[in-house]
Amino acid sequence: EGTVQYGFKDEEVNLGPGDTLYFDGLAAHSVRNDTEQPARLFKVYLLRPTD
Repeated sequence: EGTVQYGFKDEEVNLGPGDTLYFDGLAAHSVRNDTEQPARLFKVYLLRPTD
């Protein structure tokens, strides 16, 4: 539902209903909704074990 924009250092990615995005969560990023409409996100975090 809705649209959002993910911003990265050199790139902006527009996402709409049904879109997916995979990226290294340690990379600097932002997410925003520039519309008047609500946007719904489903986020999954995959964590690596540390020593």
